[in-house]
Amino acid sequence: MPAICYWCSIKGTSVISNPLGKQDHPFGCCYNCHVLACGYHAVRDNAAKEFVCFDCDKNNLCKMVANIAGVADNSFTVRISISPHDILLKLLKELGLSGQLILPQNFPTDVSTFYEQRPGYKVWFDKFQVNDFSNQSFTSQLINSGVAYDTRLVLEELPYHAKGLLIAAAIITDHMYTGSLREEQPELLLDLAKALHKLQK
Repeated sequence: MPAICYWCSIKGTSVISNPLGKQDHPFGCCYNCHVLACGYHAVRDNAAKEFVCFDCDKNNLCKMVANIAGVADNSFTVRISISPHDILLKLLKELGLSGQLILPQNFPTDVSTFYEQRPGYKVWFDKFQVNDFSNQSFTSQLINSGVAYDTRLVLEELPYHAKGLLIAAAIITDHMYTGSLREEQPELLLDLAKALHKLQK
């Protein structure tokens, strides 16, 4: 029986914007989660020379955001006064990443580097000015588009580079998950994706 791409067999996934090869013709395993993937569901990291599936890219972006923000990975507890750290801890929990903040070596620490190393997402990112992702004016536009309170709090408080990486994770989430699988994605990423639709150039 021929090998098949893991993500091609999962209902609720789309394909990346600038794919390689043929769909459902896997030519590598994801460096992180080790699933067999085709060039429609994974991209090659041009710097690290690694093949990474879109799901791991999204998860690693969120882990990098948490690392930059200095979020200690303690068990998530709801407090009366919600802080950006609480919201990011909730995000990690919803992604199943509690206790897993270790990142692959050389994972990009800013959105511009991520953009350069992941040509597969280029079409989606080019709908925006990538260098603007972390700018205060872009953040203000997102906030003014009517985002939820948690999203607003995170955008207002996150460090410069973390904002851009979180927006990148939202873009991947928006384009790669459909149907019931999309409904399972974290509210923070879906809310950001909704706001980004309003700002596309």
